[in-house]
Amino acid sequence: MEFFTRRFFEQFFALIATPAVWVLDDYQQAGAATQLNEILHIASTIAPKDLTVMVLSRNDPPPVFIRQRAYQTLTLIGWDGLKLSREDAFGLAQLHQQQGDTVVNACYEASQGWMAGFILLLTQGSDANLPFAAFSADNKQVLFDYFASETFKDFPDATQTILLKTAWLPELTPELTSALTGDSTAWSVLCGFQRNNFFILQKAGAERIFEFHPLFLEFLKANAHLRMNNSALTALQEQAAGVLVQAQRAEEAIPLYLTTGNWQALAALLYTVAHTMVMQGRHQTLAVWLTAVPEQVIQQNAWLRFWRGVSRTPIDLISARQDFSAAYSLFKCEQNTVGLYLAWLNCVGTY
Repeated sequence: MEFFTRRFFEQFFALIATPAVWVLDDYQQAGAATQLNEILHIASTIAPKDLTVMVLSRNDPPPVFIRQRAYQTLTLIGWDGLKLSREDAFGLAQLHQQQGDTVVNACYEASQGWMAGFILLLTQGSDANLPFAAFSADNKQVLFDYFASETFKDFPDATQTILLKTAWLPELTPELTSALTGDSTAWSVLCGFQRNNFFILQKAGAERIFEFHPLFLEFLKANAHLRMNNSALTALQEQAAGVLVQAQRAEEAIPLYLTTGNWQALAALLYTVAHTMVMQGRHQTLAVWLTAVPEQVIQQNAWLRFWRGVSRTPIDLISARQDFSAAYSLFKCEQNTVGLYLAWLNCVGTY
């Protein structure tokens, strides 16, 4: 095999006018094909000096290339060297005749340096200056079509399930992943994605904490909405919230309960975290959460009414007093002594 390979590539390279570049794309699809790695290794050792061999792969070079790496005849260009800089983004925008700073910056922030994503967003003519969630449906759809046709459909069903479930976690850790999926192999699957630079990123300074690329995360959540009925999706989101609560990360579970409309669970969580948030001066975050709750729900829930009063206290004492007074009446009906005392105390504090 080695003799034949050498003879073949000697004749092959003799036909190429140099200087030139020989590109092998998507090399990771060969998997662990040892024989192919050996063939490429032989070819690279006899290639002309003015012929550059470029191998595009999501995987690290196989062990057979260790000598080339040691002697620096093989250069590894990772994600940090490949991702777009903001300057690169503006240069590409000029080529596509898109020169508005607002559009270019919005597309760059959403893509986080991923060139294909940047170009797909840019060429859709976005007029947004907001995060990806605010982009138009057309902008999102072209990216979702890309993910669906180029990546997701080729994953095994078990892998698709792992991705659709873990998309509802704020970050990926071995403990959270295992608890949510119930799959002992799930973390290994995610590690493989991260190792192969496949839309899962390692958080800075945290070896065992990952996060999805924001564009891929949006796709996964949209895909979950398409593939799951409302009850199944709600159950998954509440399961993710429960996992976060069990992991002592109650505050991160609140957006999930806001999404599912589980107001009782939300009120119970606020009871555990709101006092600390208020002591930290985070009234605004509390107010934003409660703004997402329907007014009729707040009017009927003593604790939600109480915490809205707390969130309003720094900016609107009259509205806060009204909330505390209403909460007092609700607590009285429930015969909740602790709630009665807190509502009365805070109401007095507004005068």
